[in-house]
Amino acid sequence: WRANGQRDDLSSSGLPLGMMDDSEYSDGNIEPLLPGDLIVLFTDGIPDVQAPPDHKPWGLDNMRAVVHEHARSGAQAVLDAVVAATNTELRGHKPHDDMTIVVIERLP
Repeated sequence: WRANGQRDDLSSSGLPLGMMDDSEYSDGNIEPLLPGDLIVLFTDGIPDVQAPPDHKPWGLDNMRAVVHEHARSGAQAVLDAVVAATNTELRGHKPHDDMTIVVIERLP
């Protein structure tokens, strides 16, 4: 997530990292980070979070909106906002999948 509001997306597929010794992974490149830029890494359990009664996934668009809203406040603010939003979406229920997020910020 760029400090200027632009977003660079990298996606991945295949087996989870480190699951099998002989797995091969593709790599992606992004432009160097500038001060205020963020890297947001997460497992699919974050956008896929859902709860009864409808079990509708929260979705990547909602996650992007939360990141966009809080990105200028830094990595901790983004992390806290995504966790709070997913907890709200769960409505007191336990997640059905792992939920892991890491937010990295390039400081000045």
